Amino acid sequence: MRKLLLLLLAFLASIFLLILLFNTLSWRSMQAYPPAPEKASFSVKKGAKRLRLAIKRPSPKQQQLDSLSWEGFLRRYYPSLVQHPNTELIVLGENLTLLHWKGRDLRLLPFLAVTYIQFKEPELDNLPAWTHGPYSGEQQDAFVWGLGSQRGMANAIAFLEVFQQKLAKNSWPERSFYLLMGPKDRASADRAARYFKRKNLRFELALGPESDIYTENELGLTAPIAALAIGEVQTLETKIWQQEEDQLKAALNYLEEQTYSWSQEQAAYQAIYPYLGPELPFFKRFLWANRSYLGDWSNSSLGQAPILAAWKNTPLIKEEKEGYLRLEQALAPHYTAQSFTELATYADSIQQKSWGDSLLSPSEGFAYELLQTHIRQIFPETLVLPTVLPKTTCYRAALQPYCQQYYHFSPWRFDAVERLRLEQREDERLGLDNFARGLQFYEQLLESLLF
Repeated sequence: MRKLLLLLLAFLASIFLLILLFNTLSWRSMQAYPPAPEKASFSVKKGAKRLRLAIKRPSPKQQQLDSLSWEGFLRRYYPSLVQHPNTELIVLGENLTLLHWKGRDLRLLPFLAVTYIQFKEPELDNLPAWTHGPYSGEQQDAFVWGLGSQRGMANAIAFLEVFQQKLAKNSWPERSFYLLMGPKDRASADRAARYFKRKNLRFELALGPESDIYTENELGLTAPIAALAIGEVQTLETKIWQQEEDQLKAALNYLEEQTYSWSQEQAAYQAIYPYLGPELPFFKRFLWANRSYLGDWSNSSLGQAPILAAWKNTPLIKEEKEGYLRLEQALAPHYTAQSFTELATYADSIQQKSWGDSLLSPSEGFAYELLQTHIRQIFPETLVLPTVLPKTTCYRAALQPYCQQYYHFSPWRFDAVERLRLEQREDERLGLDNFARGLQFYEQLLESLLF
């Protein structure tokens, strides 16, 4: 009887193992497989020239440069966009502009693109680290050099180039298009949000920068990964004044010891599952495909960076002076500044404010699938996976009430060397081949969305 029972258990175990093996081998991803894109019909040379001119725009530390405002830049170098009867240039503030291309069908919700055209000034001490200077706008060795070339400014110019090319063909879109170009700060984001509220505007899809294509990852994948951001963490800014150094250190230790459950990260990490299949090494694929049987281990040793930033409570010290600390710290969405009541015992004075508390955009459906399709069309060997940005982008929380489908992606592919330039915010450059693919991506996207 005992032998028969063991045989039965062995049989059931083998059946269970076969089920697990079948799940592993049959698991397929939801990556799109679109046809090759049509050949681009614009001049990369002319676009790169205008990108260089945009980089050379004014800086308080570079008074000898062209003093054009962004509105003046658009009127000088993109006159057809500003003067066309179907377009409207709306100035919302200093260097904050909204370019509106009016669609034919007002029943269709418009498309919103968000780009940055002004950045924090580089420190004067770091200027020697720039090969060509942050405002040189030089083109050398098939690269355009300068501040904003790797993200933000390049996105704005790429959109403008495609916009102008479409307009030159007397195109008139079905859906309206809004291109928001402004400084990367919360005041500009709030100003844009007030305009959308006043005009009662709602958008079908919004696309911002901040996320792009990684050539290295910690998921054990050989293919490059396009991190399509569906959300961002909430950020708490804390300013602490305390004359006693020991008390100031105690306040910092208190913040470092706080722990939170971050539901946004886990929700986004779960969203990755449907988009991975045969691309994973067999062991990881085995565990992922059978997580309903073997347990959910999404926060374990698979590694979450760079696709999702691993949860860390370490505050980022932005400024440190005698008796003063200014920190930025990631927060779970349900935490507020009032959650840190004990902090007052370590400080003479505290100021706290939080921002970036935003919902996750869908990782399935029309908008995600459209973006995934066009990313895969221009970068066919790239896997598109949902991600959460490790810090806030200023604009998302302010603008998401007007668009639930708000994503972040820039069509630039950076290897480890280029990514280091981006992270350190120095010696930025964008390859012309990279710029050409970005133009092609935006051309295909606008064609699908607007016409």
